[in-house]
Amino acid sequence: AGNPLLCKNLPMRGQIESRRSERRVTSPQTLRLGCLNVRGCSTLESKRCEIGGMFLERKMDVLALCETKMKGKGEMEFGDVTGRVSGVERGRAREGVALLLSEWLMRLAVEWRGVSSRLMWVRVRIGRECWAFVSAYGPGCEKSEEERDVFLE
Repeated sequence: AGNPLLCKNLPMRGQIESRRSERRVTSPQTLRLGCLNVRGCSTLESKRCEIGGMFLERKMDVLALCETKMKGKGEMEFGDVTGRVSGVERGRAREGVALLLSEWLMRLAVEWRGVSSRLMWVRVRIGRECWAFVSAYGPGCEKSEEERDVFLE
């Protein structure tokens, strides 16, 4: 299996200064983003602790989780990291998504939305820009075309 983590240097507008008509980046900020299909972490606290430990060890800023198989919406502890989850409301939990944010990004969060057990996002204000981080878990080809269409809408 390959490394699911994506790293990229992204300039943030809060770090851009004007010089006459030219705008230049004074120092780019690195955001460490990742996504994991955890294949269930609702019943095993040890698995959630392992996920949180990896998040901290790799000094990540955002980690999107899918197939958490959790019920309900709200905050959930992943070891020493607090995340937000969006799972099924009733019935068997087969889906579920979550987002973990670093402490500094958590302070900049302005809006959370758990759309469904397959989709959630958080909006973060960084400088004068508003960024959205999304966790999505789309239905696979084994699901009906109708279910896939509902997700895409």
